[in-house]
Amino acid sequence: MNSKEFNLPFYLTGERAAAFKKSLKDFDLGSPVNYFQGKEDEGFLQGDTIKSGIYYNFELDKKYASESIILSNSCDISDDNPRDRSTFVTYAPLVPLKAFEKTLIDQNVGQSEIESKINDIKSQRTTQFFYLPASGTSPERIALLDQVESTPISVLKNRKTVVIDRLSQIGWYLFLFKLTFHFARTHENVERAV
Repeated sequence: MNSKEFNLPFYLTGERAAAFKKSLKDFDLGSPVNYFQGKEDEGFLQGDTIKSGIYYNFELDKKYASESIILSNSCDISDDNPRDRSTFVTYAPLVPLKAFEKTLIDQNVGQSEIESKINDIKSQRTTQFFYLPASGTSPERIALLDQVESTPISVLKNRKTVVIDRLSQIGWYLFLFKLTFHFARTHENVERAV
């Protein structure tokens, strides 16, 4: 990913724009970037990691994920936007990177291939996973973007769902890039009828 190819979000000014540019450059150079910020706001935002209860599937072996990441747009799930019908929130399970690595070991994948896969995941080069570094009490995790689910947002509120982490500007930007690439590639190389 080359930061020179991207436009800065129009609402960033001054120091925030400069810090964002630096974060993109650091990511380009392979330097660590700060994926997370504090959780000063109430409610849910796109990219929030939350306590949840959904199942994921590693090779048809269903397992439980205690955390998820919200894929829905922040505006679409905001309390400030009243609607005539129930609002659903879409999210993907988050699993520890070590659990994924153990699955590869259990499937007898070679060590060098495992290392290559893990490196690609951490560099955000694997389309169906979004990598999140360790934060606070959470280990390194991956979002399984090919195993998404939806539920009424009222269910999350009734369960008093807790936001674990909130993405920083650079974390959210990388998340948007990954969502776009996973769900909406314009260069799919499929010729369609006109």
